[in-house]
Amino acid sequence: MVSFIDQHRAEYGVEPICEQLPISPALSLLRLNENCLRESRGDSVKHSAWAKAHYASQRAKGKDHAAAVRSLAFKWIRIIWKCWQTNTPYDEAIYLACLKKRNSPLMKLIEAQTAAAQA
Repeated sequence: MVSFIDQHRAEYGVEPICEQLPISPALSLLRLNENCLRESRGDSVKHSAWAKAHYASQRAKGKDHAAAVRSLAFKWIRIIWKCWQTNTPYDEAIYLACLKKRNSPLMKLIEAQTAAAQA
């Protein structure tokens, strides 16, 4: 049923489909959020220096892909929580400055990745 909703969401929306099927919209929304989180991992690694460095560091420690993604998701959850608590939008530059201020090992990885990309 969830796959049917995924296939027809764009055309009909979730609510009308869920009214006809014995499935709650909340379950469909949960499925949608799972898909968004899975897809956002790839996007964050592509567009965020620290996310790429964190994912690479987890893989270098011998973690498999799933464990590295979970670790990255956990980091994102803490960042999003802090943004929500302080009512501020996420800003990559601010987060990188915090990493630098705290002498985070991620900063060394980010600098190494930047140097390698420029070489």
